[in-house]
Formats: sequence, C-alpha cells, structure tokens
Amino acid sequence: MQQQLLGNMLQFIHKNIYLAIALGAILWSVFSSVDRTVQQKTKFFFAAEDTSLKTRKINEIRLKQLHRYELKTGRKNRQSGMGTAFYVGNDMWLTARHVVNECKRILIKETSKKFLIEKVLVHPNSDLALFKYSSTRKPKKFNIAPNVRQSSFATGFPGGRPGDAALAFTGYMAMEERGYNILEKHSIFAVLKKYPKTLLSFGGMSGGPSYDRFGNLNGVIVAEFTRRGLLGAVSTEQISWLIAAALKNAYFVTNGGKITENHLITTVSLNSFAKVGQKLRDEGTVNHLFCEA
Repeated sequence: MQQQLLGNMLQFIHKNIYLAIALGAILWSVFSSVDRTVQQKTKFFFAAEDTSLKTRKINEIRLKQLHRYELKTGRKNRQSGMGTAFYVGNDMWLTARHVVNECKRILIKETSKKFLIEKVLVHPNSDLALFKYSSTRKPKKFNIAPNVRQSSFATGFPGGRPGDAALAFTGYMAMEERGYNILEKHSIFAVLKKYPKTLLSFGGMSGGPSYDRFGNLNGVIVAEFTRRGLLGAVSTEQISWLIAAALKNAYFVTNGGKITENHLITTVSLNSFAKVGQKLRDEGTVNHLFCEA
C-alpha cells in the first residue's frame, strides 16, 4: 500500500514538474520586481540650513562684485547619464548635484560591478551632493586645502572614460542655477594640458575633484566653458559646509565603529598628473557614477 502511494506521488510530481518550475519562475519574477520597485530607488534629502550657510540671499550681496554666469543643468525630461564621485572620509562621497538630480537610481561602479546608492544628501545652495558608500578597496581620503593654489589638477570620467587635466587657477565667478534657485561662488581654472590629448569635452567629469600639487582638494568640477578652455568648480567653503552638516545631523547610519582612514598624500606635476589620476581611479578614491532616469 505504501509503495503504491509513493508511486502515485512520484508519478504526479513527474507529470507536473514543468508546471511547478513555470509557477516558481513566475512567482520569483513577481516578487523580485516588487523588491526592485520598493527597495532599489535612491532617496534624496536636503541638508538642513543653519546660521553658517551662505544662502542665495546672502550671496546676492556677498558676491555682487564677481562676474556671474548661468549654469543650465535642468531638463524637462531627465535622461540617464554618467558622472564622477570621490571619497572624502567616513564612507562619504562627493559629487555634483546635477549628476544625480531627479535620477530614479544612482549606481557607483567598483571594479566591474555597480552598486546602488540608497540615499543622497543635497546642498541647499550649491551644485553639490553627498552620499554614503562602503567601498571594499579602502580608498584614500581627500583632505581639503586651506586655499586654492595656482596649479591644480582634475580627475574623472569625461565622456564615460578615464581622463585627467592639468589646470591653472584664474579667479572666481558667481554661478547661478535658476532651476535649483542657487547662487554660489565658483573657482575658475584654465586647462593647460589634458589626457588623453584627443579629449574633446570634459562632460562626465562633473562631480570629480580638483586638487593641488599636494593632492589636497580645492573644488568639485561642475562646469565647462568649451570655447574658452575653462572649468568651473564649487569652492571649498560649500564642500566643508555639506560634510559638516552630514556629520552633525547624522543623515547617514554609521556602522558603529571608527573608520580607519587612509589620507591621500601625493605629489602632482604637469608630467605626472595622468599617472596620478589613473592611480586615484585604480585605488577607488575616484569612482564612476551612473544615473538611471
């Protein structure tokens, strides 16, 4: 009797195994798609303003003597794109706001894989954004320079490919972005050399670092004046404010332990900037960022 019952069960399973596999595949597809919809979208938050923030209203007076230019980043229909991000310590990374703005998902590339960024903190009066990501490569942290030196360098992914530039500081301008309702001070750099030499545009380097010959951070690249051969960068004042706001208000969950930081210490020159840039990418200090609209 038991043998007959067992035989009937095996016969039933054999006849319906393909149906079971099909049902299982359908259920997996349904639940996995629900999971992607609910859990795999990037969330955005504005950093809370405080008394140390240079608001647009303050900058209307403070930056009155500077020449002004308009940065047009807004689009009616957001498209997918790419940019650059770099490490500033405490598992936090800086990029340009317009690289990540209104994206459904932000992904950071590490070696050959892409990882979702769950939360992005936006500066209320700057083209800056900050996010948290724990890299397995233990990247070196950029230290913020006390001032902008004459010689500077930039590293990132222009056109979606590795690229670098040697720069010369030319002065400051006031940048207005009406879509974001921001007005801020930018450092302006002239491009002296670039690598590769065939590089036609620095689009895609937005969000990448500009740093001095000692490797100290002096800005975040956000704009290009193609005809004039100039790059515009958010100055360190806004960078320092956003990092301090993130730490002060605990926007990101910490792992509970103290992070041992590897500080970036290097020497950069007109002859070595391309090699230094490649090293920063290889070590994961500068990473490729992707926006999925």
